[in-house]
Order: sequence, then structure tokens, then C-alpha cells
Amino acid sequence: MSNLRTRKLVNEVLDARKTLGTDIYVSEDVTRLKQTLAYEARCLVRANTLDKTWTFKGNVYAKFPGSDDKFEIARPRDLNAVRAGNKPEPLKR
Repeated sequence: MSNLRTRKLVNEVLDARKTLGTDIYVSEDVTRLKQTLAYEARCLVRANTLDKTWTFKGNVYAKFPGSDDKFEIARPRDLNAVRAGNKPEPLKR
């Protein structure tokens, strides 16, 4: 276990984990709000409402089952929309 001190190094590790394989897990330091959003999103994965959720560079992202569209969960109202069955706008590429 290691603490990564510089943001540049953190970003390099986060970018590299895509090529390292799916068995690599990086625990990010995020704000309490983002921790809560990530936890709630993981609960929605367990309830089969979401297919996948992850954090990247301090943000929380998710995908619906059967869709390749990913979206950011930035506020509690984004989770409320998902719980209500509404699909948030996909991320712009």
C-alpha cells in the first residue's frame, strides 16, 4: 500500500490501471460527498439498477445495464433520477 502525494503521479497511476487489468484496484481519496455518492451508486449496482460504477480523478461515474453510455453522478439528485428510472444525459466526449 502506498500513498501517492502528487496529483500528477496519482493521475498517471489512474490512467495506467486501464492497461494493468481488472484485478487492480485503486482507492482514491475523495470528498465525503463523493464517498457517499459512490457508496449509494454501489448499492444501486447490487440492486441491479446500475450495471457498473467507479470513481476516476475524484468523480463518480456509472453505466446502466445494457448500455454503453456512461454518466457522471455529481449530486444526490443524479442518484434520485436513477432511482426514479430516469436516465441522466451521457457524458460528452
